[in-house]
Amino acid sequence: GLDETIAEQRPPRAERDGCIVSANPALELLTGYELRELLGRPFLQMLVPEDRDRAWRHFVRALHREAQSFEVAGTGRDGREFTIAATNIPMVVDGRIEGVYGIARYITRQKGAERALRETEERYRLLADHVQDMISLHDLEARFLFASPSAYKLTGYHPVELMGRCLYALLVPEDVPVLRDAHAAIMQRQGRGPA
Repeated sequence: GLDETIAEQRPPRAERDGCIVSANPALELLTGYELRELLGRPFLQMLVPEDRDRAWRHFVRALHREAQSFEVAGTGRDGREFTIAATNIPMVVDGRIEGVYGIARYITRQKGAERALRETEERYRLLADHVQDMISLHDLEARFLFASPSAYKLTGYHPVELMGRCLYALLVPEDVPVLRDAHAAIMQRQGRGPA
């Protein structure tokens, strides 16, 4: 599949002018182009316009004996965008650089997941930073993993000071059993605690 390294077979290769001179079935699968359509085509044509200059600079550096690793977005035959982690390696024949081998790993799903996580974290951070009530996140032993800025007003501790500290240590002793029971009930409902 595309989640595997595209170069698990013989890696695609481009000559000094950036035209593809060899390709493998994984590149066909990624781009939607057949092998005969890929050969002779400049690799830059398959990239999104905003990534072409940067990709060309990496290609030229590889032509000067500097292997390059970078991420780049491309567009398949059907217009679908994809993202790859690319490595350009100089192709040396009889001591001369004749072109560049291109090795790529399909990372479109990974980049989408990272973007979604970032957006979610930004939304929650915005909420946590502006709410007057304290918002906190704890591990299974009730140790602080996160505390909103309002923690200082409510506890006298800055959020950084709370990290790793047990929530129960901040409570008056008679409230600890009540909170432990509530915590245990929540964990049991989520299938994480004792039955």
